[in-house]
Amino acid sequence: MRPDPKETERVKKAEQLRRKGQRALNDGDYEKAILAFRHALKQGGDPEVLLTELGAAYEAGGMAPEAYKQYARARQSVASGELEAAMASTLKQQGRGHDAVRHLQEARRLEPDDPNLALQLAETLRSMGSRRAAFAAIMEAVVLAPDDAFFHQWAGELAYEMERFPEAVSSLQAASELSPGDPEIFGMGALAMWANAQPTEALRAAQIASDLDPQSTFFRAIVAVLAHHSPGATPAEMPNLDEYDLDRLKRWLRPIGLALPPAPESPRPPKAPNSPSPLMNPIQVEIVACSADDAVEAARGGASRLEICGALGQGGLTPAWGSGAPLAPRWICPQSS
Repeated sequence: MRPDPKETERVKKAEQLRRKGQRALNDGDYEKAILAFRHALKQGGDPEVLLTELGAAYEAGGMAPEAYKQYARARQSVASGELEAAMASTLKQQGRGHDAVRHLQEARRLEPDDPNLALQLAETLRSMGSRRAAFAAIMEAVVLAPDDAFFHQWAGELAYEMERFPEAVSSLQAASELSPGDPEIFGMGALAMWANAQPTEALRAAQIASDLDPQSTFFRAIVAVLAHHSPGATPAEMPNLDEYDLDRLKRWLRPIGLALPPAPESPRPPKAPNSPSPLMNPIQVEIVACSADDAVEAARGGASRLEICGALGQGGLTPAWGSGAPLAPRWICPQSS
């Protein structure tokens, strides 16, 4: 049986519109993407695929209620964990956390071997303040993906937040073995070890974090904090932190109650040199002397310099060489000649 040319053209047109919508979605033109996906649906394109993509366009454009409707329509064709998770995402954006949890639990039932669905459930529960249930969910992800450092790290951070320090240390150590180049893991692991009464190991882990990211003042600050609170440890200077890192450090320290060490004092600017006192530079008085008696009288009158002259009647002339010799034994102030 020969294919219907009109049907072939319709399918081709629907696929072209779908690709147009995908390009617009990738470019951030959500209105254009929505329009293209809607036209593709009218052309008879695959409703499961197009409704899911239409929902994604609405969600990316900040229209969560409409996105939920499109995902729900797609679910009528086929049930999947991906669609349940997408619906949960739109509900979280609307502040409907409990409904989001219900969809994620259904997603886990449909696809029990997907660790990312367990993670999404843990994230949602944590955002609602249900940390114990969140920890149980993330540990399911750890069991499903034991070789993924991210799930171990996430579990360790949550355990640390809950002040379950032995579990935090265990999870973060597992994460560090799987991802030995991540300073974040060693940084929080150091604080968990300190809270778990392992100060030596804590300082070592903090130093590893700092060595892995030597440009970071944040990890140097963790070293300084632990050294400050560990008797006998070599002191470390507390670096200056920007506002973001300072707030972050305070949040990291809150579960274990450690205070920041004193900030280093800013160097004082050098003192400006004192202006010379007039008394240190007295006025110099120079007196003309034509004889030894003139020199003595000038000195008694406060002269500091003498100028030996001759022939004052002619305006003062330089005396002949040696004419100052008779004055030499009686000089009592500097001479200028």
